[in-house]
This record gives sequence, C-alpha cells and structure tokens, in this order.
Amino acid sequence: LSKNIQAEYKCQNKIDPDKVVLFVDTNSSPSEVSGAAKAACLRGEAFFKLPKQGDSIEPESLNKEFIKLASQKKSIVSMIVSGHNGGGHFHGIQGYIGKDEIIKSLKESYKNQPDLLNNLQSVYMWGCWSMGPSEVEIWKKELPSIKLAAGFIDMGPLNTTQASHTVLNGLLVKEKALILEADEKKLKRTIGSIENIGLTWSSVYTQSTCGSMYYYKTEGSDSYENPLFTPGTHFVEFDSNFDCNSMKEQIETTRKELIPYFYGSKELPLDEPNSKIRQMYSFLRKAQHCIKEDHMLNPDRMFLLRFYSEVKENFANVFNDLNQESINEFNTLQKYFSKKPTNPALVDAYNYFQKGKHKFFSLDKETLKTKNRKQINEMISFLDGLTKLKVANIPQFKDKTRDLRRMKNNMTAYLFEMHPSCMSFLDWHEVEPGYNPQTYCDY
Repeated sequence: LSKNIQAEYKCQNKIDPDKVVLFVDTNSSPSEVSGAAKAACLRGEAFFKLPKQGDSIEPESLNKEFIKLASQKKSIVSMIVSGHNGGGHFHGIQGYIGKDEIIKSLKESYKNQPDLLNNLQSVYMWGCWSMGPSEVEIWKKELPSIKLAAGFIDMGPLNTTQASHTVLNGLLVKEKALILEADEKKLKRTIGSIENIGLTWSSVYTQSTCGSMYYYKTEGSDSYENPLFTPGTHFVEFDSNFDCNSMKEQIETTRKELIPYFYGSKELPLDEPNSKIRQMYSFLRKAQHCIKEDHMLNPDRMFLLRFYSEVKENFANVFNDLNQESINEFNTLQKYFSKKPTNPALVDAYNYFQKGKHKFFSLDKETLKTKNRKQINEMISFLDGLTKLKVANIPQFKDKTRDLRRMKNNMTAYLFEMHPSCMSFLDWHEVEPGYNPQTYCDY
C-alpha cells in the first residue's frame, strides 16, 4: 500500500501497514495528496491513494478497491475524498463518486469484518458544501464509529490554494488530540490553531469526551440572516443546535422566494456569488436534512437551477431522437387537424390543438437556449392537456400522440422538475462534448 504514495513524498517513518489513510482523488489534487501522505507518515500509518496513475475512479472501481482492502484485513482509519462537490457528491477530471455509494460500498465490503470497519474514525470530504449539518448527520447515522468529520459548510477552497492542503494536513495530524480532548476551550483552541483554517469556510464535527461539538465558519448573507448560520466562526454543541424546528420559518421564506423563479414568472439570475438562487442553495445545503427528496427545495434541484442553461443543452443532447419523433408526430397532428373534423368526438381535440399549438417548439439545443422556464412549463401543460382529452384513448388519436406523451413526461422530470431520483445533479450541471449524462427514469 505504501508504494502508492505520490512520488513527491517518501515516508521514512515506521508505519503500521494494517492501518490505512485512504485518499480518493476525483480532480487531480497533488498538494492535498502530499499533505495527507505526510500526515499519515507522522501518524505511523500506511497511505493509499485512488485512482492509481492513469486510471479513473467511479463507484464500481472504488468498490473493488474496498473489497481488496477488506480481503487483506486492512482497516481504513481515515478517509479523504476530494473534488468538485455539492452535498457529498464529488467529481472531476479523474472520475466521480457520491457519499451514498461510498457508504454502501464500505458496508458491503466489510460486512464480514465489522471490527475492521469500526476502526474508521474520521472522514474528510474536501469540496464545497461537503460537511454541513445534514452531511454530518448522514455520516454519524451510517457509520457510528466515526469520531471526526470535516469538510466545508459553504464553498471550499480551490485545490491549488495553500489552505486546501494545510487545513487537511493539520486536521489529520491533530486528529487523535481532537478526538481525545475533554476540555471544550482546549478543543476550540486546537481547531483554531490549524494553519489557514480561518481563511476557509471549514466545518469540523468532533465526538469526544466533552460531547459532540461542531466548529464552522460561514460567509453569510444579509438577505439570509439565520440564527444558526450567521456570518463568522462558531463552535456549538452539534445535537442541540441543528434541529429542524428552528429552521422552519427560514425554509418557508425560502420556498416562497423560490416559487417565481421555479415556475418562470421571474428570470433565473446568472450563477454569480451573490445571486439569489445561489444564496438559497447555500442555505438549503445546510438545512438539507430537514427537506424531503421530492420537495421543490431539494438542494440537488436547486443546484441544477443554478446551471439551467447546461441542463437544457444536456436535455437536447440526451433526447435528440425523441425530439425529432415528437416533431414528426406534431406535424402529423397538424395535417390531421388541417380541417375541422366531422366526427363530433374529435372537435374538442381540434379546438384544443389549434388554440395551443403555438406553445409547441423544437427541443434542439439552439431553440432551448432562448426558452425560459415559463415557456417550457407552458409547453408541458399543452402536451399534458393534449394527452388528457376525452378522445385521448381512442386508438386513432392515441397512436398519433405516443411520442408526445413520452416527451411531456421527460420534459417534466428532467427539464422542469429536474427530479433528483431521475438525474444526478453533478452529471447534468455541465456539458461535455460527446458525453450524455445518465437518465434513471424510463418514460
């Protein structure tokens, strides 16, 4: 395992080969890797980095590595995952992985060796919004052996900055002291002494003999004043300071402010540091454990609103064939309804089609660039109404709207609702030439 250490740093200390500090690097972060390797060496533990040179990381390959470590009876004592992030999902030029996949894989790989899994005492999620209260709750619940969980409650530093690796190195080196500390003042002082931690929006959860404490620093916003997330550095008792009842009012305020953006009566702002949508997103990441997955305020959905232009372009690429099939069906209906039908059962369908057909448009990426959420919602509503007419189930009509029904369903899930169970928000938020993001819902 020690052979996997980066070439820039060679450990000369005696190490315990059965205790492993694991670094999962999705975005090529050599400084962070080196800082973590040095810390592992000082701790007298083996260091293992994934992916290996020239490889990429993804759920299946990570699972294989966990199985290999478990078969060798290696204990992962500390785990670092680094990359572009949003609430515990990481991606970059070397691959992608989500916290849910990590946790599931760990449990399955070590299911016959629970004592080894229980040696995992710390996780470091090194990316934006990676260790807010909601994230801490998940790690605590899924892996109860964890005594320390660190990351960022807001935006994380770039992996090229000094703070990104000095904070990581400092926490890893002082990890044992942080876990064993019984005095709250000393615990706060030790965290505060870590080099450059005050320059980041860091968060550190510690479960020690003085209780479950949570250190965090937020940027804050005048329009998002909240007693739990005011600007500055905080050190609080975790379990008593992040209950959902205390966030109810702010969550409801956020919901009301989101409605005009979500339904399109207000244009979505550009994704700039102080944009309204970004302020909402930052708050909702911290309050994520209080929000159901299918709720409008799901932060994964909010993330996609921030990058809505990319979502539209990805949709056009993924559903290019269906778009053409829908256009063909629409043109067939136009010919079918070129004259008012003599069949009374079809008159309502004719009137509905003629009245709303102007709402239909091609879903190619060039056209979608000019369409806002209001126009997209109007097209969905038009197609929905078309498929719910009294004649909708008459074979001669139903056969002419089959692809339009499918398009309506896919537009609703991926283009309007951006439903988190149908699409990975990290997969859909940027456009890569030649790559189409996955779809998890079949319509």
